[in-house]
Amino acid sequence: MSNLNVTIYREYYDQIKAGTKKFEYRDIKDYYIKKLLVGGYEPGKPIKAKHYDTITFYCKTAPPMKVEYEGLFLYPKKNPKYFAIKLGKILSNE
Repeated sequence: MSNLNVTIYREYYDQIKAGTKKFEYRDIKDYYIKKLLVGGYEPGKPIKAKHYDTITFYCKTAPPMKVEYEGLFLYPKKNPKYFAIKLGKILSNE
């Protein structure tokens, strides 16, 4: 089972916990290209996402929260600026 670890601000952590935030957005930068993609990123070409089963969110002021990872998309579709990570159900919030 593969897991993606991500830090997050408390505001967004609370939104995920409440079920109101269904996507987590990350800038298209070298760090996330290496972490999220297989084979790099070229604008205008399809992406190949690495496989993850879960994503664990870490916040300074809250316990880790493990959530189902349901996929990766570019956002917006035209001239993308972000990776959009689709979130599933919360698996644990210790």
